[in-house]
Amino acid sequence: MTLATMTLYITIAAAIFTAVVTYYKHRQNTIWVTFVQSFVGILFIFSGYVKVVDPLGTSYKMEEYFQEFYTTFSESGLSFLAGIFPVLEHYALAFSIFIILFELILGIMLLTGDKRRYAAWALLFISLIFTGLTGFTYLTGYVPEGVNFFDFAHWGPHDPNNMKVTDCGCFGDFIKIDAFTTFLKSAFLLIPSIIIILKWRSMHRLFSPGIRRVITWVSIAGFFVYALSNFVWDLPDIDFRPFSKGTHLREKRQAELDAMSNVKILSWKLQNKQSGEIVQLPNDVYMKEFAKYPKAEWKVIGQEQTEPEVAKTKASDFEVTDKDGNDKSDEILDYEGYSIWVIAYRLKGGYEEREEHYLDTLFRMDTIRMSEDSIVVKKVVDKLVDKAHMVGTYLWDPDYIKAYTDRVNPLVEPAIKDGVRVFAVVGGAGPDQLESFAEAIGGIYPLYQADDILLKTIVRSNPGVVLMKDGKILDKWHIKQLPSYQKLKEEYIR
Repeated sequence: MTLATMTLYITIAAAIFTAVVTYYKHRQNTIWVTFVQSFVGILFIFSGYVKVVDPLGTSYKMEEYFQEFYTTFSESGLSFLAGIFPVLEHYALAFSIFIILFELILGIMLLTGDKRRYAAWALLFISLIFTGLTGFTYLTGYVPEGVNFFDFAHWGPHDPNNMKVTDCGCFGDFIKIDAFTTFLKSAFLLIPSIIIILKWRSMHRLFSPGIRRVITWVSIAGFFVYALSNFVWDLPDIDFRPFSKGTHLREKRQAELDAMSNVKILSWKLQNKQSGEIVQLPNDVYMKEFAKYPKAEWKVIGQEQTEPEVAKTKASDFEVTDKDGNDKSDEILDYEGYSIWVIAYRLKGGYEEREEHYLDTLFRMDTIRMSEDSIVVKKVVDKLVDKAHMVGTYLWDPDYIKAYTDRVNPLVEPAIKDGVRVFAVVGGAGPDQLESFAEAIGGIYPLYQADDILLKTIVRSNPGVVLMKDGKILDKWHIKQLPSYQKLKEEYIR
Protein backbone atom coordinates (compact mmCIF):
# COMPACT_ATOMS: atom_id res chain seq x y z
CA MET A 1 0.00 0.00 0.00
CA THR A 2 1.21 3.51 -0.83
CA LEU A 3 0.70 6.71 1.17
CA ALA A 4 -1.72 7.99 -1.46
CA THR A 5 -3.83 4.83 -1.30
CA MET A 6 -3.88 4.89 2.49
CA THR A 7 -4.91 8.56 2.48
CA LEU A 8 -7.71 7.79 0.05
CA TYR A 9 -9.07 5.02 2.26
CA ILE A 10 -8.91 7.23 5.35
CA THR A 11 -10.67 10.04 3.47
CA ILE A 12 -13.47 7.70 2.40
CA ALA A 13 -13.84 6.35 5.93
CA ALA A 14 -13.89 9.92 7.33
CA ALA A 15 -16.53 10.96 4.78
CA ILE A 16 -18.76 8.02 5.73
CA PHE A 17 -18.29 8.72 9.45
CA THR A 18 -19.06 12.41 8.85
CA ALA A 19 -22.23 11.54 6.95
CA VAL A 20 -23.46 9.31 9.77
CA VAL A 21 -22.70 11.91 12.46
CA THR A 22 -24.33 14.67 10.40
CA TYR A 23 -27.45 12.59 9.82
CA TYR A 24 -27.96 11.67 13.48
CA LYS A 25 -26.73 14.94 15.02
CA HIS A 26 -28.22 17.33 12.44
CA ARG A 27 -24.96 19.30 12.26
CA GLN A 28 -25.05 20.58 8.67
CA ASN A 29 -23.53 23.95 9.63
CA THR A 30 -20.33 22.36 11.02
CA ILE A 31 -20.00 19.43 8.66
CA TRP A 32 -16.51 20.45 7.57
CA VAL A 33 -15.29 20.54 11.20
CA THR A 34 -16.77 17.08 11.71
CA PHE A 35 -14.93 15.85 8.62
CA VAL A 36 -11.59 17.27 9.79
CA GLN A 37 -12.15 15.81 13.26
CA SER A 38 -13.06 12.41 11.79
CA PHE A 39 -10.18 12.36 9.29
CA VAL A 40 -7.53 13.11 11.90
CA GLY A 41 -9.10 10.71 14.41
CA ILE A 42 -9.13 7.81 11.94
CA LEU A 43 -5.58 8.67 10.79
CA PHE A 44 -4.26 8.55 14.37
CA ILE A 45 -6.06 5.30 15.16
CA PHE A 46 -4.63 3.70 12.02
CA SER A 47 -1.13 5.07 12.66
CA GLY A 48 -1.25 3.88 16.27
CA TYR A 49 -2.62 0.45 15.39
CA VAL A 50 0.10 -0.45 12.86
CA LYS A 51 2.62 0.37 15.60
CA VAL A 52 0.85 -1.21 18.59
CA VAL A 53 1.16 -4.60 16.88
CA ASP A 54 4.94 -4.17 17.14
CA PRO A 55 5.98 -1.87 20.02
CA LEU A 56 9.55 -3.15 19.92
CA GLY A 57 9.94 -1.85 16.38
CA THR A 58 8.96 1.64 17.51
CA SER A 59 11.32 1.43 20.49
CA TYR A 60 14.23 0.53 18.18
CA LYS A 61 13.41 3.61 16.10
CA MET A 62 13.30 5.73 19.27
CA GLU A 63 16.75 4.42 20.22
CA GLU A 64 18.09 5.56 16.83
CA TYR A 65 16.71 9.05 17.39
CA PHE A 66 18.03 9.34 20.93
CA GLN A 67 21.50 8.15 19.87
CA GLU A 68 21.59 10.69 17.06
CA PHE A 69 20.32 13.48 19.33
CA TYR A 70 23.01 12.65 21.88
CA THR A 71 25.76 12.90 19.27
CA THR A 72 24.30 16.08 17.79
CA PHE A 73 23.83 17.93 21.08
CA SER A 74 27.03 16.74 22.77
CA GLU A 75 29.11 18.26 19.93
CA SER A 76 27.31 21.62 20.01
CA GLY A 77 26.78 24.60 22.28
CA LEU A 78 23.77 22.78 23.70
CA SER A 79 25.89 19.97 25.15
CA PHE A 80 24.25 20.47 28.57
CA LEU A 81 21.12 18.84 27.09
CA ALA A 82 22.95 15.77 25.77
CA GLY A 83 22.83 13.87 29.05
CA ILE A 84 19.07 13.38 28.89
CA PHE A 85 19.16 11.29 25.72
CA PRO A 86 21.00 8.21 27.10
CA VAL A 87 18.37 8.17 29.87
CA LEU A 88 15.57 8.35 27.33
CA GLU A 89 17.25 5.62 25.29
CA HIS A 90 17.26 3.39 28.37
CA TYR A 91 13.48 3.83 28.61
CA ALA A 92 12.86 3.75 24.86
CA LEU A 93 10.41 0.84 25.10
CA ALA A 94 8.25 2.53 27.75
CA PHE A 95 8.43 5.77 25.80
CA SER A 96 7.35 4.04 22.57
CA ILE A 97 4.35 2.40 24.27
CA PHE A 98 3.33 5.78 25.70
CA ILE A 99 3.52 7.46 22.28
CA ILE A 100 1.58 4.63 20.61
CA LEU A 101 -1.18 4.70 23.25
CA PHE A 102 -1.23 8.50 23.05
CA GLU A 103 -1.93 8.30 19.28
CA LEU A 104 -4.60 5.66 19.64
CA ILE A 105 -6.45 7.30 22.51
CA LEU A 106 -6.22 10.74 20.93
CA GLY A 107 -7.78 9.29 17.77
CA ILE A 108 -10.62 7.74 19.77
CA MET A 109 -11.19 10.98 21.71
CA LEU A 110 -11.39 12.92 18.45
CA LEU A 111 -13.94 10.50 17.01
CA THR A 112 -16.13 10.49 20.12
CA GLY A 113 -15.58 14.16 21.03
CA ASP A 114 -14.36 13.31 24.53
CA LYS A 115 -12.63 16.23 26.31
CA ARG A 116 -12.61 18.33 23.16
CA ARG A 117 -10.36 21.14 24.35
CA TYR A 118 -7.76 18.78 25.77
CA ALA A 119 -7.86 16.65 22.60
CA ALA A 120 -7.43 19.76 20.42
CA TRP A 121 -4.30 20.94 22.28
CA ALA A 122 -2.92 17.40 22.51
CA LEU A 123 -3.31 17.09 18.73
CA LEU A 124 -1.38 20.31 18.13
CA PHE A 125 1.33 19.24 20.58
CA ILE A 126 1.95 15.83 19.02
CA SER A 127 1.75 17.30 15.50
CA LEU A 128 4.51 19.77 16.40
CA ILE A 129 6.61 16.92 17.85
CA PHE A 130 6.18 14.80 14.71
CA THR A 131 6.96 17.76 12.46
CA GLY A 132 10.13 18.45 14.41
CA LEU A 133 11.29 14.83 14.29
CA THR A 134 10.57 14.33 10.60
CA GLY A 135 12.05 17.74 9.78
CA PHE A 136 15.24 16.83 11.63
CA THR A 137 15.38 13.51 9.77
CA TYR A 138 15.13 15.20 6.38
CA LEU A 139 17.42 18.13 7.17
CA THR A 140 20.28 15.87 8.28
CA GLY A 141 20.62 15.07 4.58
CA TYR A 142 22.17 18.55 4.20
CA VAL A 143 24.79 17.82 6.88
CA PRO A 144 28.01 16.33 5.43
CA GLU A 145 30.05 13.75 7.30
CA GLY A 146 32.02 15.34 10.13
CA VAL A 147 29.78 18.43 10.36
CA ASN A 148 27.46 19.06 13.29
CA PHE A 149 23.79 19.63 12.58
CA PHE A 150 23.88 23.06 14.26
CA ASP A 151 26.84 24.19 12.15
CA PHE A 152 24.48 25.61 9.52
CA ALA A 153 27.23 27.48 7.64
CA HIS A 154 28.81 24.19 6.57
CA TRP A 155 25.68 22.49 5.30
CA GLY A 156 25.94 21.20 1.76
CA PRO A 157 23.61 19.86 -0.94
CA HIS A 158 21.03 17.36 0.24
CA ASP A 159 22.30 13.79 0.14
CA PRO A 160 20.05 10.98 1.46
CA ASN A 161 23.19 9.07 2.43
CA ASN A 162 23.92 11.72 5.06
CA MET A 163 20.67 11.03 6.93
CA LYS A 164 21.37 9.12 10.14
CA VAL A 165 17.72 8.10 10.71
CA THR A 166 16.41 7.28 7.25
CA ASP A 167 12.84 6.36 8.24
CA CYS A 168 10.75 7.98 10.97
CA GLY A 169 8.70 4.84 11.58
CA CYS A 170 5.45 6.85 11.49
CA PHE A 171 3.55 3.82 10.21
CA GLY A 172 5.83 1.15 11.64
CA ASP A 173 6.86 -1.40 9.04
CA PHE A 174 3.49 -1.20 7.30
CA ILE A 175 4.48 1.62 4.94
CA LYS A 176 7.95 3.03 4.33
CA ILE A 177 7.88 6.67 3.26
CA ASP A 178 10.83 8.78 2.15
CA ALA A 179 11.99 11.47 4.56
CA PHE A 180 10.79 14.49 2.57
CA THR A 181 7.29 13.08 2.03
CA THR A 182 7.09 12.20 5.72
CA PHE A 183 8.07 15.75 6.65
CA LEU A 184 5.42 17.20 4.30
CA LYS A 185 2.83 14.84 5.78
CA SER A 186 3.65 15.96 9.33
CA ALA A 187 3.70 19.64 8.36
CA PHE A 188 0.34 19.27 6.56
CA LEU A 189 -1.12 17.75 9.73
CA LEU A 190 -0.55 21.10 11.44
CA ILE A 191 -3.35 22.59 9.33
CA PRO A 192 -6.19 20.43 10.74
CA SER A 193 -4.55 20.74 14.17
CA ILE A 194 -4.88 24.54 14.05
CA ILE A 195 -8.42 24.29 12.66
CA ILE A 196 -9.46 22.07 15.56
CA ILE A 197 -7.79 24.41 18.07
CA LEU A 198 -9.81 27.32 16.67
CA LYS A 199 -13.05 25.37 16.30
CA TRP A 200 -12.91 22.99 19.25
CA ARG A 201 -16.34 24.16 20.49
CA SER A 202 -17.81 23.06 17.13
CA MET A 203 -16.42 19.53 17.38
CA HIS A 204 -19.09 16.83 17.47
CA ARG A 205 -19.67 14.75 20.59
CA LEU A 206 -21.04 11.22 20.56
CA PHE A 207 -22.81 9.46 23.45
CA SER A 208 -23.03 10.80 26.97
CA PRO A 209 -19.98 12.06 28.90
CA GLY A 210 -19.99 8.89 31.03
CA ILE A 211 -19.99 6.56 28.04
CA ARG A 212 -17.23 8.60 26.36
CA ARG A 213 -15.06 8.25 29.49
CA VAL A 214 -15.70 4.52 29.63
CA ILE A 215 -14.73 4.15 25.96
CA THR A 216 -11.53 6.12 26.56
CA TRP A 217 -10.41 4.24 29.68
CA VAL A 218 -11.37 0.81 28.36
CA SER A 219 -9.40 1.60 25.19
CA ILE A 220 -6.35 2.61 27.23
CA ALA A 221 -6.43 -0.63 29.21
CA GLY A 222 -7.19 -2.80 26.19
CA PHE A 223 -4.50 -1.35 23.94
CA PHE A 224 -1.94 -1.44 26.76
CA VAL A 225 -2.49 -5.16 27.32
CA TYR A 226 -2.50 -5.73 23.56
CA ALA A 227 0.81 -3.87 23.23
CA LEU A 228 2.40 -6.05 25.92
CA SER A 229 1.06 -9.22 24.29
CA ASN A 230 3.00 -8.37 21.13
CA PHE A 231 6.42 -8.63 22.73
CA VAL A 232 6.31 -9.71 26.39
CA TRP A 233 4.83 -13.17 25.89
CA ASP A 234 4.27 -13.50 22.15
CA LEU A 235 5.36 -12.22 18.75
CA PRO A 236 3.58 -9.33 16.99
CA ASP A 237 0.03 -10.20 16.04
CA ILE A 238 0.69 -8.97 12.48
CA ASP A 239 4.15 -9.16 10.89
CA PHE A 240 4.84 -6.42 8.34
CA ARG A 241 8.56 -7.16 8.12
CA PRO A 242 10.33 -8.96 5.23
CA PHE A 243 10.83 -12.06 7.42
CA SER A 244 7.18 -12.93 7.97
CA LYS A 245 5.88 -16.51 7.97
CA GLY A 246 5.64 -17.93 4.48
CA THR A 247 8.43 -15.75 3.05
CA HIS A 248 10.82 -17.58 0.73
CA LEU A 249 13.85 -15.80 2.12
CA ARG A 250 16.38 -17.31 -0.27
CA GLU A 251 14.43 -16.21 -3.34
CA LYS A 252 13.55 -12.81 -1.89
CA ARG A 253 17.15 -12.03 -1.01
CA GLN A 254 18.43 -13.11 -4.41
CA ALA A 255 15.76 -11.12 -6.25
CA GLU A 256 16.70 -7.98 -4.31
CA LEU A 257 20.44 -8.48 -4.90
CA ASP A 258 19.83 -9.02 -8.64
CA ALA A 259 17.66 -5.93 -8.82
CA MET A 260 20.30 -3.80 -7.09
CA SER A 261 23.01 -5.07 -9.45
CA ASN A 262 20.87 -4.01 -12.42
CA VAL A 263 20.43 -0.44 -11.20
CA LYS A 264 21.84 2.02 -13.74
CA ILE A 265 23.49 5.36 -13.00
CA LEU A 266 21.72 8.19 -14.83
CA SER A 267 23.80 11.16 -13.70
CA TRP A 268 26.59 12.28 -11.37
CA LYS A 269 26.60 15.29 -9.05
CA LEU A 270 30.06 16.74 -8.42
CA GLN A 271 31.32 19.57 -6.23
CA ASN A 272 34.53 21.54 -6.64
CA LYS A 273 36.55 21.27 -3.43
CA GLN A 274 37.88 24.83 -3.71
CA SER A 275 35.05 26.95 -5.12
CA GLY A 276 32.09 24.85 -3.98
CA GLU A 277 30.71 24.85 -7.54
CA ILE A 278 28.24 22.01 -8.16
CA VAL A 279 27.72 20.38 -11.54
CA GLN A 280 25.42 17.53 -12.56
CA LEU A 281 26.43 15.48 -15.58
CA PRO A 282 24.64 12.67 -17.42
CA ASN A 283 26.43 9.38 -16.94
CA ASP A 284 27.63 9.08 -20.55
CA VAL A 285 29.02 12.65 -20.47
CA TYR A 286 30.80 12.06 -17.18
CA MET A 287 32.36 8.85 -18.48
CA LYS A 288 33.69 10.69 -21.57
CA GLU A 289 34.90 13.77 -19.67
CA PHE A 290 36.14 11.98 -16.57
CA ALA A 291 39.63 13.47 -16.90
CA LYS A 292 38.21 17.01 -16.62
CA TYR A 293 37.13 16.31 -13.04
CA PRO A 294 40.19 14.95 -11.17
CA LYS A 295 39.60 13.63 -7.66
CA ALA A 296 42.09 16.13 -6.28
CA GLU A 297 39.75 18.99 -7.30
CA TRP A 298 36.27 17.41 -7.44
CA LYS A 299 34.31 15.10 -5.20
CA VAL A 300 31.20 13.05 -5.96
CA ILE A 301 28.33 14.21 -3.75
CA GLY A 302 25.48 12.28 -5.32
CA GLN A 303 24.13 10.06 -8.05
CA GLU A 304 20.80 9.75 -9.78
CA GLN A 305 19.96 6.10 -10.36
CA THR A 306 17.14 4.07 -11.79
CA GLU A 307 14.81 2.51 -9.25
CA PRO A 308 15.46 -1.20 -8.66
CA GLU A 309 12.76 -3.47 -10.06
CA VAL A 310 12.45 -5.08 -6.64
CA ALA A 311 12.39 -2.78 -3.60
CA LYS A 312 15.25 -3.28 -1.17
CA THR A 313 14.45 -4.63 2.30
CA LYS A 314 16.45 -6.07 5.17
CA ALA A 315 16.31 -9.43 3.37
CA SER A 316 19.14 -8.33 1.08
CA ASP A 317 21.22 -7.44 4.17
CA PHE A 318 21.08 -11.03 5.40
CA GLU A 319 24.65 -11.96 6.30
CA VAL A 320 25.74 -14.56 8.83
CA THR A 321 29.32 -15.49 9.69
CA ASP A 322 30.99 -18.02 11.94
CA LYS A 323 33.26 -16.96 14.80
CA ASP A 324 36.24 -16.80 12.41
CA GLY A 325 34.43 -14.42 10.06
CA ASN A 326 33.65 -16.94 7.32
CA ASP A 327 30.42 -16.10 5.47
CA LYS A 328 27.75 -18.75 6.07
CA SER A 329 24.81 -16.89 4.49
CA ASP A 330 24.47 -18.84 1.25
CA GLU A 331 25.15 -22.13 2.98
CA ILE A 332 22.32 -21.42 5.44
CA LEU A 333 19.78 -20.23 2.87
CA ASP A 334 20.66 -22.90 0.29
CA TYR A 335 20.27 -25.71 2.80
CA GLU A 336 17.81 -28.28 1.50
CA GLY A 337 15.75 -29.57 4.35
CA TYR A 338 14.51 -28.43 7.73
CA SER A 339 16.57 -26.13 9.92
CA ILE A 340 15.94 -24.39 13.23
CA TRP A 341 17.47 -21.00 13.89
CA VAL A 342 17.84 -19.75 17.45
CA ILE A 343 18.01 -15.96 17.14
CA ALA A 344 19.47 -13.68 19.83
CA TYR A 345 20.18 -10.08 18.88
CA ARG A 346 21.98 -9.55 22.21
CA LEU A 347 23.32 -11.95 24.80
CA LYS A 348 22.30 -10.95 28.32
CA GLY A 349 25.06 -10.88 30.84
CA GLY A 350 28.12 -9.01 32.00
CA TYR A 351 31.88 -9.26 32.10
CA GLU A 352 34.00 -9.24 35.22
CA GLU A 353 37.75 -8.98 35.60
CA ARG A 354 39.41 -10.13 38.78
CA GLU A 355 42.97 -10.21 39.98
CA GLU A 356 44.49 -13.66 40.45
CA HIS A 357 47.71 -14.23 42.37
CA TYR A 358 50.26 -16.95 41.82
CA LEU A 359 53.77 -17.77 42.97
CA ASP A 360 56.46 -17.39 40.35
CA THR A 361 59.72 -19.24 40.93
CA LEU A 362 62.89 -17.30 40.15
CA PHE A 363 66.06 -19.21 39.50
CA ARG A 364 69.72 -18.28 39.53
CA MET A 365 72.75 -19.95 38.08
CA ASP A 366 75.24 -21.24 40.61
CA THR A 367 78.63 -22.83 40.12
CA ILE A 368 79.63 -25.81 42.19
CA ARG A 369 83.23 -27.07 42.30
CA MET A 370 83.11 -30.82 42.16
CA SER A 371 86.91 -31.19 42.22
CA GLU A 372 90.01 -29.22 41.42
CA ASP A 373 89.48 -29.84 37.73
CA SER A 374 85.65 -29.92 37.58
CA ILE A 375 83.16 -27.08 37.97
CA VAL A 376 79.44 -27.65 37.42
CA VAL A 377 76.92 -24.87 36.66
CA LYS A 378 73.50 -25.58 38.12
CA LYS A 379 70.18 -23.73 38.10
CA VAL A 380 68.95 -23.42 41.64
CA VAL A 381 65.89 -21.79 43.20
CA ASP A 382 66.57 -18.22 44.17
CA LYS A 383 63.20 -17.10 45.58
CA LEU A 384 59.44 -17.28 45.19
CA VAL A 385 57.71 -14.07 44.01
CA ASP A 386 54.01 -13.28 44.39
CA LYS A 387 52.63 -12.09 41.03
CA ALA A 388 49.17 -11.05 39.87
CA HIS A 389 47.34 -11.01 36.56
CA MET A 390 43.85 -10.10 35.45
CA VAL A 391 41.42 -12.88 34.54
CA GLY A 392 38.17 -12.09 32.72
CA THR A 393 34.94 -14.02 33.21
CA TYR A 394 31.58 -13.71 31.44
CA LEU A 395 28.72 -13.59 33.91
CA TRP A 396 25.62 -14.70 32.06
CA ASP A 397 22.15 -13.78 33.25
CA PRO A 398 20.82 -16.94 34.98
CA ASP A 399 17.27 -16.46 33.68
CA TYR A 400 18.58 -15.95 30.17
CA ILE A 401 20.62 -19.15 30.35
CA LYS A 402 17.54 -21.00 31.63
CA ALA A 403 15.63 -19.84 28.56
CA TYR A 404 18.05 -21.97 26.54
CA THR A 405 18.54 -24.91 28.89
CA ASP A 406 14.86 -25.21 29.88
CA ARG A 407 13.09 -24.16 26.67
CA VAL A 408 15.32 -24.12 23.61
CA ASN A 409 17.44 -27.21 24.26
CA PRO A 410 14.49 -29.56 24.94
CA LEU A 411 13.08 -28.46 21.58
CA VAL A 412 16.23 -28.79 19.48
CA GLU A 413 17.87 -31.88 21.02
CA PRO A 414 15.35 -34.35 19.54
CA ALA A 415 15.34 -32.30 16.33
CA ILE A 416 19.09 -32.77 15.97
CA LYS A 417 18.67 -36.52 16.45
CA ASP A 418 16.08 -36.47 13.64
CA GLY A 419 18.57 -34.83 11.29
CA VAL A 420 17.23 -31.27 11.54
CA ARG A 421 20.00 -28.70 11.23
CA VAL A 422 20.15 -26.44 14.30
CA PHE A 423 22.30 -23.39 14.98
CA ALA A 424 22.13 -20.10 16.86
CA VAL A 425 22.77 -16.65 15.41
CA VAL A 426 23.97 -14.02 17.86
CA GLY A 427 24.40 -10.27 17.51
CA GLY A 428 27.20 -8.18 18.95
CA ALA A 429 29.35 -11.01 20.33
CA GLY A 430 33.01 -11.79 19.80
CA PRO A 431 34.63 -15.23 19.54
CA ASP A 432 35.43 -15.41 23.28
CA GLN A 433 31.83 -14.55 24.21
CA LEU A 434 30.48 -17.14 21.80
CA GLU A 435 32.74 -19.81 23.25
CA SER A 436 31.80 -18.94 26.83
CA PHE A 437 28.08 -18.76 26.00
CA ALA A 438 28.14 -22.05 24.10
CA GLU A 439 29.62 -23.73 27.15
CA ALA A 440 27.01 -22.12 29.44
CA ILE A 441 24.06 -23.42 27.39
CA GLY A 442 25.43 -26.88 26.73
CA GLY A 443 27.20 -26.42 23.41
CA ILE A 444 24.94 -28.76 21.45
CA TYR A 445 24.74 -26.57 18.32
CA PRO A 446 27.08 -24.07 16.61
CA LEU A 447 26.86 -20.34 17.24
CA TYR A 448 27.16 -17.83 14.39
CA GLN A 449 27.26 -14.02 14.30
CA ALA A 450 25.16 -11.38 12.53
CA ASP A 451 24.21 -7.72 12.74
CA ASP A 452 21.96 -7.09 15.73
CA ILE A 453 19.55 -4.90 13.74
CA LEU A 454 19.08 -7.72 11.22
CA LEU A 455 18.30 -10.17 14.04
CA LYS A 456 15.86 -7.73 15.67
CA THR A 457 14.06 -7.56 12.34
CA ILE A 458 13.89 -11.33 11.87
CA VAL A 459 12.14 -12.10 15.15
CA ARG A 460 10.92 -9.85 18.00
CA SER A 461 12.11 -12.10 20.79
CA ASN A 462 15.44 -12.55 22.51
CA PRO A 463 15.94 -15.41 22.03
CA GLY A 464 13.42 -16.42 19.39
CA VAL A 465 13.15 -19.49 17.19
CA VAL A 466 12.66 -19.70 13.43
CA LEU A 467 11.78 -22.87 11.53
CA MET A 468 12.99 -23.02 7.92
CA LYS A 469 12.71 -25.42 5.04
CA ASP A 470 14.56 -25.05 1.75
CA GLY A 471 15.14 -21.33 2.34
CA LYS A 472 11.52 -20.62 3.30
CA ILE A 473 10.29 -19.39 6.69
CA LEU A 474 7.68 -21.86 7.94
CA ASP A 475 7.05 -20.31 11.35
CA LYS A 476 8.52 -18.25 14.18
CA TRP A 477 8.06 -18.39 17.96
CA HIS A 478 8.56 -16.20 20.98
CA ILE A 479 10.70 -17.86 23.65
CA LYS A 480 7.62 -18.12 25.90
CA GLN A 481 5.54 -19.78 23.18
CA LEU A 482 7.88 -22.53 22.01
CA PRO A 483 6.06 -25.71 21.03
CA SER A 484 7.31 -29.14 21.97
CA TYR A 485 9.30 -30.92 19.29
CA GLN A 486 6.53 -33.48 19.01
CA LYS A 487 3.99 -30.77 18.19
CA LEU A 488 6.36 -29.06 15.80
CA LYS A 489 6.99 -32.37 14.09
CA GLU A 490 3.28 -33.11 13.75
CA GLU A 491 2.44 -29.72 12.27
CA TYR A 492 5.44 -28.97 10.07
CA ILE A 493 8.00 -31.72 9.59
CA ARG A 494 6.88 -34.35 7.18
